[in-house]
This record gives sequence, C-alpha cells and structure tokens, in this order.
Amino acid sequence: MATLQLSEADQARVADAVARVEAGSGAEVVCVLARRSEDFRLVGVAWAGALALLVPWPLLLTPWAVTTILTVQMLLYLALSLLLVSTPALQWVTPRAWQRREAAQVAREQFLAQGLHRTHGRVGVLLFVSLAEHHAEIIADVGLDGRVAPTVWQQAVALLTQAARDGRLADGVVAALDHLAPVLATACPRGADDSDELPNLPVLM
Repeated sequence: MATLQLSEADQARVADAVARVEAGSGAEVVCVLARRSEDFRLVGVAWAGALALLVPWPLLLTPWAVTTILTVQMLLYLALSLLLVSTPALQWVTPRAWQRREAAQVAREQFLAQGLHRTHGRVGVLLFVSLAEHHAEIIADVGLDGRVAPTVWQQAVALLTQAARDGRLADGVVAALDHLAPVLATACPRGADDSDELPNLPVLM
C-alpha cells in the first residue's frame, strides 16, 4: 500500500498544531493520515468475474465458435480485472458502507497501535483520516467522556473534511486541531506534572 505523501513543511505545521493543543491541555493528540485503509482488490476481481460470466450468453446467439466466445470472455475478464484493481474505478464498485466500516476499523486499530489508550488519565485523542474512503473521525479515550460535547468533535471533523475536499489536507487538520485546542484546555486542563507522552508529528500510512 502506497504511503501518503505530505511535505515536510505540512508535517511540521500539523506537529505545531498538536503542540498547541497539548500546551494548553492535558490531552495527548496523535494524527494518523492514510492514503487508504483497504485496497479492496478482491472486490474488483469479484466484479470482473461476475461480469465476465455474463458475456457468453448473448454471444451464443451469434455464429461464433465456442472457442472464440471463451477467448472473448477470458480477455474481458483480464481487462476488467486490470481496470477495477488498478484504477479509481475500484472505489466506485465497492459499497460505501463497506469502505466506511473498514476505515473505522483501521482507526480503532491505530488508536491502540499509537498507544493512545495508555496515556496518563486516559485522555488520548486520535485524529484519523483515510483519503481513499473519504473517511475522517476523531476518537477520544474514556478520560474525556462527558467533558467534551459530541458536537465539538463533529465540528472539528467538518472543518477537516471541507479543506480535504479542496486538496488542502494539512490545512484541514490544522483547522480541526485549532478548533479543539480551547475546548480541551477547558475540559482537560494541563497539570503541572504533565509531559509530552507521544510524538507530535503525524503518522503517515
């Protein structure tokens, strides 16, 4: 799976935005930015096979020999497989609900993989984006339950996705983090003994 490309300057901007959040609050924030959560190649192959199975039926009404029909079927299967596996068409034939489910699952895996469940006070926050699936979400640990209104997370995601649609992913991430900073500072004030437990640079997948 290809890794998301983000310039060093944009990575630094995101890291600075994370640092601003953590400077005023006890929360620990990690941003995970993925090109895609799942490649869904088997879906493309399955569609190619299903469509290729339909080919012989209308061709049986022609004077073509069976070997010719089978050759056409095989070539069509290969062409469709190549098209659906190696082009954006794969996203078109993959159900959106499936894409969202896979991206959400990867987000939860990353929450654990980045150690956000082990922060002091259980106040870890994951900002997760998967571009191919058009999926973005924020996952907060149990220490923040009831301290931040759900609409705050939703507004932050909306800021992120609006910019990402325009091709400004880093701008969107920074806007989302700056939106969260004052809320988290109030909901989870930084203590005198708080330390920076996790890296601020975004994780690129």
